[in-house]
Amino acid sequence: MDVSGETGRAPAAGDGVAGAFIAFVAVLAYVLLFRGYGFDPFDEGTLLAQIDRVRRGEVPYRDFHTGYTPGLFYLNAWLFEAFGVHVQVVRSMLAVLHAAEMAALYWLARRLTGAGTASAVVALCVVAFRPIATGAFALFNIPYAGWYAQALAGVALVGTLLASSRDRGWVGVGVLWGLVFCFKQNAGLFGLGAVTCFVALDDRSGRRTMLGGLALALALLTGGGIVLRAGASTAWTAVVVGTGLVPLAAAVVRSRPGAGFLRREARLLVGFALVAVPMLVTAVLVAGLGSVLASVFHVGSGAAAVYAEPYPSLAEARSALAAAPASLRAARQAFETILLLVLPCAAAAAACMLAWRPARAPSARRLLVCAGVLSLLQMLPRADFWHLAHLAGPLLLLAVVMVVDVGRRLRLAPVVVALGLWLLVLVRALPTGALVIACLRPPPATDLPVLARADLRWDLVTDETLREVPDVVRALAGARTMVGFPALSGLGFLASAPSPLPHDYFFPGLLDTNERAAVVALLESAPPDAAVILRDQRAFAAEAARDYATLVRLLEEMLPIAERIGPFEVRRREAP
Repeated sequence: MDVSGETGRAPAAGDGVAGAFIAFVAVLAYVLLFRGYGFDPFDEGTLLAQIDRVRRGEVPYRDFHTGYTPGLFYLNAWLFEAFGVHVQVVRSMLAVLHAAEMAALYWLARRLTGAGTASAVVALCVVAFRPIATGAFALFNIPYAGWYAQALAGVALVGTLLASSRDRGWVGVGVLWGLVFCFKQNAGLFGLGAVTCFVALDDRSGRRTMLGGLALALALLTGGGIVLRAGASTAWTAVVVGTGLVPLAAAVVRSRPGAGFLRREARLLVGFALVAVPMLVTAVLVAGLGSVLASVFHVGSGAAAVYAEPYPSLAEARSALAAAPASLRAARQAFETILLLVLPCAAAAAACMLAWRPARAPSARRLLVCAGVLSLLQMLPRADFWHLAHLAGPLLLLAVVMVVDVGRRLRLAPVVVALGLWLLVLVRALPTGALVIACLRPPPATDLPVLARADLRWDLVTDETLREVPDVVRALAGARTMVGFPALSGLGFLASAPSPLPHDYFFPGLLDTNERAAVVALLESAPPDAAVILRDQRAFAAEAARDYATLVRLLEEMLPIAERIGPFEVRRREAP
């Protein structure tokens, strides 16, 4: 029923294509089922508002602040122009990207495992790492740059293996990783580094020397050390995220790359530069070198300290496991905490095995180890489950391959591993079963709120704060500009009332003294028509209100209260 994956022959490029197509269709159907489900006014709303800024002619880094490369904004701005300004336009594109990433994951899995195990890996990746906040929103509907980057990275990994098997197409592979960089800079750079290590490990050319491996290993450890020093908020975080770098560097040294490596690497870099350099040059010419350095490369931005979130400790993992029986929510949090620790450990273990016998590992495994170990650096500075979710595909596959290896040594049939994975899929998917059924049913006959930019299933939203969103949008009708605090520009997007400020996200500590003064001066010179302030005691909102007390007081003095809707305080120069 299943195969071990190591069959003694190199898998053909066509192996798993039919299964990958089925995975694409199945994941596309699943994600589209939730296309109208819920809304996150904070992250999703902020990104939608910034996408709309670009559609209206604004430029990232010059006209508004963002920490990502601009691919996300320009792609979706083009979609808005082509298909209309609507939440579901962005979500439909995201569904295609999720499906493409899972299809690539299946194809990669079939290089190393049987069809049953590969299918289970895809299913587990979807149910475990595309979570749904019941009654609120679906994480996979939020247009995070990570979703776009990882979908492209999945395609790039497939392209890398194909280029390796044929020894051609390396410029095209570099172009793919350049595109990843255009959507999420660290994903592109670490992906390029992973492929560089893979090319060294996969080099079979003559006249190989230890010197090339030593140089590449030194560059790997130096670069990784710089990233860990800048982004890891605790020593434990650095250990979990960075342990795999050491055995990977050892494997690179033992590979002794030669002239073939240099030839392939040169072509790879040319392809990467063909995409990344024009994007960066254009950004510098439009927004200035300082803005690009601070926003894209975070030079002097202080973002690492502001967003720092340490990795969960072993004691925290034990506490989460002990609390798991208390509730479904606690069980889910325990599961996510375990995954946060298990996947990096599996990547480090796989890197150790690769360092021990680098020549015996198949190409697909070598590539997965390189991609998995270096992708973990993207967890910095905020090492939480939401950031792991974007990276999980290759890491999960690597962990499953390690389990298959252990099962083989214990003389377990591969089908046993596949059945175990499918059981885990079933257990994780059960809590969302009722929601799937609800989404399949037509909406109730009673009138639902209808928003011009968000035709959503508000009947499935049970979160009390989110249920107030349509009424807040109604209260903003007619406003030409709106300021949302602390991160409510998404409500302005829904009401077609953009923010006049360059900042959409007032995260505590994010803006320095000069930026705060500039925001106050801008508000005083051109007051907005309306403002929405979240009066909530949740940690983020309460801390932001204290940190930006001057800004909040200015909005209060400038705009009288028009309406209080749940925790939202709507202020306008004129009552609607």
